Amino acid sequence: MATYAVSSVDIVQSSRRALNDIVKLDMMMQENSGRIIEVWMQYHSTKKDAAASVLSRPEYDTLTFRIKKCPIVILPVHRPEGYQAFLVKFDELRAFVTTLEEYKEKGENAEPVLAWSLHPDMLEEKGMALARADFVASCLTKDEANKLIADLTYCYVDSKMFKEVMKLNQNPTEFDWNDFVQKLGQRHTP
Repeated sequence: MATYAVSSVDIVQSSRRALNDIVKLDMMMQENSGRIIEVWMQYHSTKKDAAASVLSRPEYDTLTFRIKKCPIVILPVHRPEGYQAFLVKFDELRAFVTTLEEYKEKGENAEPVLAWSLHPDMLEEKGMALARADFVASCLTKDEANKLIADLTYCYVDSKMFKEVMKLNQNPTEFDWNDFVQKLGQRHTP
């Protein structure tokens, strides 16, 4: 069993926090969208075990619609010895990430190493949703966590990548891991 300094219980608990428990929501709502994004990203830039992202209204709407149909995706993280696969499973507005090895061994009891929470509090007034990933820093670097949440968003928002996610969820025998990794990698190639 994996043991971490920050436990999976800690990140699950942290993922349940309301946006108002993280920031002073009433004060942030007085700012324009650009300033809110700046404050949100700057606030998280100093956190060693949390990362942030922002979704536009169309991205949020697309993602939340698609996760209902296809709540699971497997994402690669490049490591010196090759890629490590991470299984992502959505539960409403939260996603829990564990290593694929841990999931194969423990199934639903696998310990998450990252919990990603969507906060739609600003959708109506500001046209965006804030997102936060709490992660176990001994398992993922900050850069890896940021890449994971960016790739996660991309897989659900981009129509071509979502076809791959649909294969995984609806017809797993047609899902080709190597092809998926290559397609996702093309996103990172200039």
